[in-house]
Amino acid sequence: MQGFMAIRYRCVHCNIVLSGEGASRHYLANPTHKLEKLPPPPKPVKNPTR
Repeated sequence: MQGFMAIRYRCVHCNIVLSGEGASRHYLANPTHKLEKLPPPPKPVKNPTR
């Protein structure tokens, strides 16, 4: 799994967050549900706390 970006989806109906594989399975089980793609988590920025 080299260079794998964890794309996360949120089911608008269930209000749960799923990973790519879980989202596709959830969508196949519930075709009427809407999945929206979540932006990737922000990269931690190293800031000096001074």
